[in-house]
Amino acid sequence: MKLRFFSTTALSALTFALCSPALASEAEAESKDTIIVTAVREPASTASKTGTATRDVPASIQTVPIEVVQQQGALVLNEVVRNVSGVQPIYGGGYGYGDNYVIRGLRMKFLRDGVADGPTFVGYARSFSDVERVEVLKGPGSAIYGRSEPGGIVNLITKQPSFTPLGSISLTAGSRNTYDVQGDLTGPITSSLALRATGEYSTSDGIRGLSKKIATGAVSLLWNISDNQRLTAKGEIYRQDFVVDNFGIIAGTNGAPLPVSYQTRYYTPDNKVTQDIKRFTLGYSAEPTDNLSVRATYRYDTRDLDFRRNGGVSFNAAGALTKATQRYQSDDTSFQIGQLEAVYESNIAGITGKTLIGYEHERDRFDSVRNEYTFPEILDPLNPQPRASAAGLTPVLIYDRKIASDSNSLYIQHEAAIGDMFKIRGGYRLDWVKFSDVGVSRANLVGGVAGPLNLHFTNRLGSGQIGAVFQPTKTLSFYTGYSAGKFINIQTESQSLTELPESSSQIEAGVKWDITPRLNLNVAAFKVKRRDYYVTLVPGGNPAPVGAQDAKGFEIDLAGEVFPGFSILANYAYLDATNVSREIATTFGGTPFVKTGSIYGLEPAAAVRHSGSFWATYDLPGAAKGFTIGAGITAKGRSFADTINAIRIPGYTIGNAAITWHQPHYEIAVNVKNITDKRYFENPTFAGGLPGDPRTVLVTLKAKL
Repeated sequence: MKLRFFSTTALSALTFALCSPALASEAEAESKDTIIVTAVREPASTASKTGTATRDVPASIQTVPIEVVQQQGALVLNEVVRNVSGVQPIYGGGYGYGDNYVIRGLRMKFLRDGVADGPTFVGYARSFSDVERVEVLKGPGSAIYGRSEPGGIVNLITKQPSFTPLGSISLTAGSRNTYDVQGDLTGPITSSLALRATGEYSTSDGIRGLSKKIATGAVSLLWNISDNQRLTAKGEIYRQDFVVDNFGIIAGTNGAPLPVSYQTRYYTPDNKVTQDIKRFTLGYSAEPTDNLSVRATYRYDTRDLDFRRNGGVSFNAAGALTKATQRYQSDDTSFQIGQLEAVYESNIAGITGKTLIGYEHERDRFDSVRNEYTFPEILDPLNPQPRASAAGLTPVLIYDRKIASDSNSLYIQHEAAIGDMFKIRGGYRLDWVKFSDVGVSRANLVGGVAGPLNLHFTNRLGSGQIGAVFQPTKTLSFYTGYSAGKFINIQTESQSLTELPESSSQIEAGVKWDITPRLNLNVAAFKVKRRDYYVTLVPGGNPAPVGAQDAKGFEIDLAGEVFPGFSILANYAYLDATNVSREIATTFGGTPFVKTGSIYGLEPAAAVRHSGSFWATYDLPGAAKGFTIGAGITAKGRSFADTINAIRIPGYTIGNAAITWHQPHYEIAVNVKNITDKRYFENPTFAGGLPGDPRTVLVTLKAKL
């Protein structure tokens, strides 16, 4: 994959956009019923929490509306974030059942309606039945969101109850026994009370036996207490059943995935993940005066997770696979978050401002047990016959622990506009953290078995950001910003945790250009530093907080309507990420093919130097009016599966297409993904590459009530 290819694609799309006024005038007569599926530059809640337009925010933020998700036939979040530059899925922390990404090569954080959505590591696969749009804020957003994950934030904004009766139900069926049913119903109960109910059931046989099943439902209420007061309440349930594969196609001694059939399976057949989530959210908002608004949010979230998945694997001297492990883990977790915020708007001597002041309390509890089984079998890597299960083997207790974290946070952010051309923003946050990790763990061996784990500490962490925007015209914005922060990394992947906080900082500069009112261009350059994060130095080993990484690069995002009826969503990202830690790492330990050495100067695992996507839709005119056709490509450069850069996963380019027939009360859509049935690896795993889906055909019927 060459930089020239992506640069040419982006330049061609931009040139076409700028040279299309004649086409626009010819098509204007057909535009009245045009369905716009790409985002215009509107206020994004993730940008500032103050309703500020994204062009006035000194940071990079992109929005993918649910219309794009539906038009592309996306059933998983991986397919959605492809529409945003610099966002790549990773297997570590998700392990085949949970969404996890790197943004600009760095770890990120999930929000749901602006509130933390549980851990990124050992998370869950998100559904879209109640989602209105997906917003991606790049870089640390710690001043208002806490936990300053250096890559940025993926925020799922959900649908709210409406006083206008609306409803829909959709049925999708397709390849490999894929079925998805979604329902959405909203309307008034009384003149001041509205309800919304959504639900989804999704199932698929998947490829290579990796079946998936998700069932979710949500009910929300909106009570307009008065003209300036609102109360919302929402209850959600979620159930997940996945078969998972942590190996994919194993890499050979040359570092490339073995040349075996995509159906080859190295994972234990009884691998399985089940997860139940229950979530309740209560929100209150009011505008006591014209220039003051307040809001309060409380969320309680419980998760019961049980999984069986494989851990490490090695080659022996004869080149056969050995020392495969299977982990049995059970996590019972709960998360409570309370937020109280106020926004005050001012105008002093012609300088308008918005000040956000907030308080947040978060209480997290993890009750986690892990046992591990080591399989005695030796497998032929070209024709593996993995053991059916761990039955008959003796488990080794890895840990039995309870993790508790309580934090209290104060934060402030101020935005000021000096005339029409200059905007500045600054923010700061203080987190007071009380933390404990107690129990037994093999991180502290005593007589060859798990020993006491007794970590207690308190800490005070500061995070901040500052930025400025210069707007010489109403359609053009130049911005720059700096952000930095620290947070305590809480997860159950490591056998022990540390009081040493992970830290990060970012410098960013960019331009936002409204080429037309409905076509937007974002270009950003950045430099990010990340320190003291958890990194796996031996495949399948215990992650340690010794990571140090620098990253720099640039991104291009182009979104909107080129001319009436024709819309595009295109992006490209270049990333130069480097490990600056001098730790020693190894791969395939204990074999004649072992590679061991310092990771200094190497690429971080899963970092992608070149990536991009292009998606275009056209509403057919004349006799074909009502039909929308869409097509696009997704491209990703090569990456490494390990920190020593021994396992190299090749890049790929795949094409997708769609056609939709719109009618007032129903829609019929056909999506074809991976049109050419290309063999490719979607993600690096711990020991190789995970095969991507072959050609997939989905047919969707949607009825509008």
